[in-house]
Amino acid sequence: MFNLFKKNKLECEKCFSPLEKRKYHFFDPTYRGLFKNNQKKLRLCTPCLMDKYKEYLEAFEYKAVIIEPFKPLNAYQFYTFEDMPKYNWKKELVERIKSLIPEIGKCKKCGSSAHFLLYSPEVYSKDPWNFILVPEYKGIYLCPDCVTDHLKQIIEKEQIFFDEVFPPIRGDGVATSFEA
Repeated sequence: MFNLFKKNKLECEKCFSPLEKRKYHFFDPTYRGLFKNNQKKLRLCTPCLMDKYKEYLEAFEYKAVIIEPFKPLNAYQFYTFEDMPKYNWKKELVERIKSLIPEIGKCKKCGSSAHFLLYSPEVYSKDPWNFILVPEYKGIYLCPDCVTDHLKQIIEKEQIFFDEVFPPIRGDGVATSFEA
């Protein structure tokens, strides 16, 4: 009864800074409980989200296509090629995305080793469900630091807040905007 008029205080679960209603991200390294990795879903501010995402990029030993996030989609998810059929991704769609997977290259921004190839969402006409490739869009190699910086700039500029973020954990695959 005494807490009846008390406001529900929202805080980032990493830095404890106050959060405005619906201006935060849900970071889920468990992939909705699929992985039991002693991690938990966290409500994070954008800087903490990107710090956490960067930790996973730095530990990631595989190759990945990274598609820039965009509105109005409310999730940013990573899927391995191995897992895509389990989520009803069509075989030809998986093959199209596999064709984008990079070899190891040099980061375009800093020159360090890079196994991420960044693409604009126009590479698939902003349609992750069909992923029909637009051949004139080329990816750029980026290292974990530069990928993180680039994604953070987009998220902040566009004021994107995700209901679900799955970081890269294992296996070659793709990170893309989707629906939670």
